[in-house]
Amino acid sequence: TGWLEQAWFPWGGFEMQYKGIKPKILIEPLLRDMIDKQSIEINVYCFNGIPEIIVKIHNKIEYTFYDKNFNNINNIFFKPVVTVNERSEGYIKQAVQLSSKLSSHFDFVRVDFLLYKQRLYFLEMTFTPYSGFYKLRDYKTELKYG
Repeated sequence: TGWLEQAWFPWGGFEMQYKGIKPKILIEPLLRDMIDKQSIEINVYCFNGIPEIIVKIHNKIEYTFYDKNFNNINNIFFKPVVTVNERSEGYIKQAVQLSSKLSSHFDFVRVDFLLYKQRLYFLEMTFTPYSGFYKLRDYKTELKYG
């Protein structure tokens, strides 16, 4: 079976929202500040159009977490937490504002952005992050965010 004939939705978690989408090949420019360094990614977890959790991904192992009031929260995911004071906080607020508009019609969605050359780029809307199987740090947080 060729790549374009493969059914992708059952792989890695049975993400049924992808069923029935015709596969395509897209070629996009590589957006990295340096060839060996990942650009900053901002993920905004929205519930009923309200941004609740903001994750700033510095690289594959360093993350900063914020609540909806831009306070650092360190106990939500099983990820290494690094608080980095960079000049991207204004972009985080912009990402949150855009996420609120983009997510207004959904019960839940994670809205992803990339910060490249001091410009914010929309990446995608993720309806089942980690196929819905990612564990939060504690039971109380699991109940709150489901």
